[in-house]
Amino acid sequence: MVVDLAFPEGGPPGSIDVKVSPPEDFTTGKAEIVIREDGATVTIPAETHEEVELGTYYLQVVYSDDAREHFEAEAPLEVKRHWVRVGSVVVTPARVSPGDPVDVAVTMAFEGGARVRGHVRGRLVPEDWDGEEEHAIKLPRERSSVTEEREQVWHVRLPRSALHGAYHADVEFSSQEGTARRRARDVMLLVPPYGIDAGEPVIEPELLAPGDPVTITTHTENVGREPLELTVGGEMVPEVGGAALPLEERTLTLLPGEARDVTWSISSPERHGRWLVRLRARTERTEGADPDQVVMDVRPPNRVHVVGAVPSRPWASPGESVDVSLRLMDDGSRPGSEAAIEVSLEGEAGETSTTDWRGWIGPEVGDARVTVTVPGPGPGGEGETSHRFSILVRGTDGAELLKVPSAIAVRKRVRIVPRVVKAQSDPTRVGDALLPGERVAQTHDAGELTVMELSSGCRMYARGDQVVGVDEDQPMDDEFWDDALDAEVRLYTDLMNGLDAASKAARSEAIAMRAVADALGKGDTGASGLVKDTRELARTVDPDKRARGVSPRSGPLAPLAAWLADPSAPPARGRDVVSDLRQQASSGERATDRAEATAAAGAAARTAADHLERLAELMERARSQNRLGARNLRAMAGLVAAVGVAEVEHQRTREAVDPWVTPHQALAGQKTALHSMASQLALLVELDARHRVRRSAGEANTRQRASQAAVARDLEVTVEEGDGHSGDATTLDLLLANRSGVDLELVLNVALPSGAWAVLEPQARGSEGLVSVGPVLVPSRGRETLHLVVYVPTTVKLSTYTIPIEVVPRPGDVIPEQGGGKG
Repeated sequence: MVVDLAFPEGGPPGSIDVKVSPPEDFTTGKAEIVIREDGATVTIPAETHEEVELGTYYLQVVYSDDAREHFEAEAPLEVKRHWVRVGSVVVTPARVSPGDPVDVAVTMAFEGGARVRGHVRGRLVPEDWDGEEEHAIKLPRERSSVTEEREQVWHVRLPRSALHGAYHADVEFSSQEGTARRRARDVMLLVPPYGIDAGEPVIEPELLAPGDPVTITTHTENVGREPLELTVGGEMVPEVGGAALPLEERTLTLLPGEARDVTWSISSPERHGRWLVRLRARTERTEGADPDQVVMDVRPPNRVHVVGAVPSRPWASPGESVDVSLRLMDDGSRPGSEAAIEVSLEGEAGETSTTDWRGWIGPEVGDARVTVTVPGPGPGGEGETSHRFSILVRGTDGAELLKVPSAIAVRKRVRIVPRVVKAQSDPTRVGDALLPGERVAQTHDAGELTVMELSSGCRMYARGDQVVGVDEDQPMDDEFWDDALDAEVRLYTDLMNGLDAASKAARSEAIAMRAVADALGKGDTGASGLVKDTRELARTVDPDKRARGVSPRSGPLAPLAAWLADPSAPPARGRDVVSDLRQQASSGERATDRAEATAAAGAAARTAADHLERLAELMERARSQNRLGARNLRAMAGLVAAVGVAEVEHQRTREAVDPWVTPHQALAGQKTALHSMASQLALLVELDARHRVRRSAGEANTRQRASQAAVARDLEVTVEEGDGHSGDATTLDLLLANRSGVDLELVLNVALPSGAWAVLEPQARGSEGLVSVGPVLVPSRGRETLHLVVYVPTTVKLSTYTIPIEVVPRPGDVIPEQGGGKG
């Protein structure tokens, strides 16, 4: 079995692996593989035994190349009792020309019988036949009778239009027994009668010095049918001007298909440079051959070759030094020597600066570094200054080895003058605390405190000429906010007048509750846990006593006690506490034992009377001093809750104590007490809640005012002038010294000369030359240095530029303080 493989573009693989899977009753031998440039032929011997059944069998072949790409093929094998085998194909003569006569002999044999009759035909096709019938040389169809073995011969004259090249033979014998085919490769070579070929010259060695021995060799071949006598000669022509040097002509005779090398052993030209070697082969019988010319490179023993020159930076100012990194080698015929070169900077206006370099260079590319000074204008500073300089590298003989145009741009030196702008301290001190755009709309005095209504909807407080929370001597602490609440309450004349009536009502209610308590007994052993909690709450909120911790810690009154004790607790939480207390106070259990109920009712009434007396006392003091105060307000709220809970506990036990009190009357009494407590407590808690809202907003706004005042009064900004260069970045160092007691978050607004300028670091925001940098944190009593990196564009015209830098606190939104708390 013969398998033909055609390789794709790229040439043959290194090896081919073939595996054969024969059918049952067949055995195969070792595959024989013949690899060619365009394909391969795989021949696989196979045999079977005499008892095998007749029919068609298939042998599977799997083969792969170096790339491990697998292919599969399947070959049919027909087993018969009789068959014809086509053997060898021989063309005589094998080397011919178009129009020549040839004999094509085919050997055939019949296996399995005495004789078989049929027809034999064939064709000769080019090796790279594309299937076109006009390129095939047909062997006519003839009758043939085959016994054991027979030779069939065709006498053919080749057409004169036949293509030159190698030919294959396809032979087919057909009969009733079947068809036998055979392809025989490379049976004939069709060549012209006369023809020569000469290969490209080969020069050895490749690197030559003038006068070095050199050999020039060309490969000649007679590609025709007849012997030829040819003459081979040529010359060496300089690539750039000059006379050619001839090569001695050689005469030789070549038989058909014979090839021979022609060699010249000479000395290389004495003139270094590139020489073109041109050869020609001539004969009288046919056209000659002119192989491609090649270059003979004749170099001096040592030659400096500069691969590249790169400056250490692409810009510089006149008078500055620039390092130039060179990449160079000795590409002469005998590399490795001491070399000297000149490296120059040449400007567009003719300025020149040159530095010499000397050192050893070898056949490999090496590094060298030269320092060159950027030249300035002519003598006396007159004349035009170049904007760009080229790097020129020359040999000691003045020959230019390399030029890098516009390698260095000249920078213009610019003086940068930063001018710091910040708010100036106001002699009134109040002006320092006003935020940008604010003004004082109205003022009123409350004792030592001056309250200022501002156009922003906020408030500002002052004692004398010092602003609370801004000046360090006037902290915005709990004592201040008590004073602020007093100032608020003084505006509410109805509230202050109501304190007088409320204290009288509390006194009357206390007398009534005291009488009820005395009627029920003097003991205090029957007080419930909730009544005891009211006493704990009263001690916690008492402004004249310093309570330890928050009490009670559990029960319905615990959330209220915690909220009143923590001024920073959310205002909304206080409103929720009121509704939760009302619901929990109404869900207590009633006492069923009369004695137990009597003691509980008496203890609750007595406790309520105590709370009412203390509440009346606080109201009277606030009215007489015209001062409510945050602690008094919280104490009143706590006492109102304590009174309400104690009275609810008293009403809950009345049914068991007094037989004339019906359950309906007892429940109505509880509801009345709960409603009274809840409504009064809600008003007091709401007053405190609004005060907390104003406090939170005021503290947030005052922090901004403190920063505004600290910048004006206590921030020192130091910055020095600096030099920059066009197309380069320069750094301005700003020293920020914070002498105040508050941490400052600052923003720097930088007004650049134009949109071409830029602040590279820190990251800036803005456009059209106006950018903002920050925030920059400067701790209290601390310092911070800001490195402002400014890019100077290449388009600058002036020698000095002023850059205003405004330093301001980081802006924030002000929180309107509920219109100053009114409403």
